[in-house]
Amino acid sequence: MLIDTPKIWYSPTRPFSYHYKILEHMDAITLDKKFKCLREAKTLAVAGFALFMKTGNPTFLNLCESDPPDGLLMRSSTDNFGTLEILKVEITHYFGRQNETLLEQLQRTKTPEKPIFGSDYLVLVELRTQNTIDYEEIRNYLNSINNPFPVWTLKPLQLTPDTIAEVIIINPDIHKIVVNAGEAAFKYKEQKVPHVLEIKRVAKPKDVRFEESETKIISKPLWETDAERTLDKLGIHLS
Repeated sequence: MLIDTPKIWYSPTRPFSYHYKILEHMDAITLDKKFKCLREAKTLAVAGFALFMKTGNPTFLNLCESDPPDGLLMRSSTDNFGTLEILKVEITHYFGRQNETLLEQLQRTKTPEKPIFGSDYLVLVELRTQNTIDYEEIRNYLNSINNPFPVWTLKPLQLTPDTIAEVIIINPDIHKIVVNAGEAAFKYKEQKVPHVLEIKRVAKPKDVRFEESETKIISKPLWETDAERTLDKLGIHLS
């Protein structure tokens, strides 16, 4: 499917690098409350790292200015050299309020019997509750309706010094991935994965290269420009 995608893509390490700069001025809980775009970028980054840990294929990301989707994950295709695989990511939250289970919330909002998203989507649920999740029940429901897109949950386990989160892939089969952002970032560095990519059209697939963007100095992602406005209001200037 052809979709309108950005030319600039960022490594999952980028949101966390910016996150740690702001952490010098406030605690992690306050940071997440005040910087929605950065929080969503970090959520995307955790999902990107999870894909990388599962497949070994580096993943890049960007936020969308219009919703849906909330963001995009991109990686190079292992089947068709020179082409990109792009997932539209819809981020939602589960607080466990009003005695509604996660399955009931999904049925009401993101995964009714008649699918509202296509196979190019990923629904990523941030868990903001300690309620027990019946993953088998959700998986069985999703498979019974032939839900065309994957549904994952993300549960923060630790915010500092390294962000650690548990990612559960629910369908078609259940898999658990524990993401340590610091360790994943180190593996990106070991493999010399670029921090910023600029997508350019080429004449032939053999001409495709994954190289550091030449425009990285002037290119700022949405979560940074958004955060700068809030930081200015707070009188905070990052070094």
